Amino acid sequence: MALILNPGAIAQNAGVSLTAEIEEAADENRAGQHDFLLVETGDRRAALPLETVVRIERIPRSRIERAGSRPVLRFEGALLPLDDAAGDLIRQTDDPEAQTTVVVCRDGQRHVGMTVSQVLDVTGGRQLEEAGSGLVAGGITLLHEKVTCIVSLAAIPPLENLVEQHAEQTL
Repeated sequence: MALILNPGAIAQNAGVSLTAEIEEAADENRAGQHDFLLVETGDRRAALPLETVVRIERIPRSRIERAGSRPVLRFEGALLPLDDAAGDLIRQTDDPEAQTTVVVCRDGQRHVGMTVSQVLDVTGGRQLEEAGSGLVAGGITLLHEKVTCIVSLAAIPPLENLVEQHAEQTL
């Protein structure tokens, strides 16, 4: 069993155009407000910018494969690099039907996936400033009155580096 959420289709079924949502998000961004998907990754909370979330899937762990040392998922006819933020893939299990939750996100032109322990909420957050300097504290937001790190999707390395990494490991 897989739980698949497609925000675009949900918006379309609700009669909301994606253009209107993007314009609303731009207005919120100007005011320092952003919407986030709040997730739990192992023992910590993390925030994913909602505009990057493509879908959320609950899948059998057996669908996750390895390309070298990297976990990947076959996704829409291509390979999706996974970040095991929840540590789910490291934990051994004897259950062949064990499930994991993967949040698929858009990072520029590519898609990346992140394993999460659970999805907690969709909520608005705001920028925080460093005390005394007035500088925006990048990569951090305030969600449910708690300081929460924003996941850097760009930190998930592209699969094109896989051949180079494999060659370095075998030397």
